[in-house]
Amino acid sequence: MIPAEPTTSIAASVAAGFGAVLVAWVGVDPQALLWTSVGAVFGMSLAPAAGRTRALLVFAAVVLSGALLARSAAETWFGDTAAARNGIAWLLGAFFHPGFAAVTAGIPDIVGRLVDRIGGPRQ
Repeated sequence: MIPAEPTTSIAASVAAGFGAVLVAWVGVDPQALLWTSVGAVFGMSLAPAAGRTRALLVFAAVVLSGALLARSAAETWFGDTAAARNGIAWLLGAFFHPGFAAVTAGIPDIVGRLVDRIGGPRQ
């Protein structure tokens, strides 16, 4: 086996350390992050197309917030069991994208109706 290059080893160590610090700082379990990520990958296939930057930022937000919500929900309703936390994490990750798309699809119509009501009909 060929030994790893020192630069690659250092970069991998720094990335692993950064990931560990981030997980500890956010206060989520690595399992919840994993299952929310798996669910979000599934859910992204159901979401409308988006640019790379937006997709990356939304994915990161879904994973972190889904893991936090899953932990909180599992503690509140299921006695903080790992199976409940991981299942809720997957569900939150999977159904965020289609749910968000459904909610945001109706916003232009709602705003238009509000404008019509306040300022009169549009020309």
